[in-house]
Amino acid sequence: MNAADRYAHANPAICAACLRWIAEGYEDAADGRVDAPRHVALVWAMLALGLLLPREVRDVLPSRSTKRLVNLVAENPMWRASLPDAARFAKDAYWSGVSLAVATGVLGIEHGRLVVRGKMSRPDISDIADLRTKSITFGKMLANEGVDEAVGLALGIWVDA
Repeated sequence: MNAADRYAHANPAICAACLRWIAEGYEDAADGRVDAPRHVALVWAMLALGLLLPREVRDVLPSRSTKRLVNLVAENPMWRASLPDAARFAKDAYWSGVSLAVATGVLGIEHGRLVVRGKMSRPDISDIADLRTKSITFGKMLANEGVDEAVGLALGIWVDA
């Protein structure tokens, strides 16, 4: 992880924005589906943030959600192995980001899920714009898996319904 990645992990504003974009992508893809919850679960958002912030993972992520999460994880088996560390490393940044996003009105929490609220302007810095695109795409990929159990299977995590 480079200095920019460490800065991103330590910056609640970047984390809040990423979480908002993950939730936005998820809700976009889940809209009208009957096999996916309407909003992203807190745990999936935490894992997504932990995977999105390091550039070496983000660079591999597609910019469009045409690929299934299960296939992407199969092509990158180290992600599955690194999920516990990613979650541990991102937990403080995650909760700071959630707190800031809720306090500023861009996210809410309902029934253990992040809910998009309010508006956020589009970033004009290319690296942040890329992070926005990848975050929205990752959120869509989570929703495209369907129910939480399917997301857990894609990530190699047991989910007891």
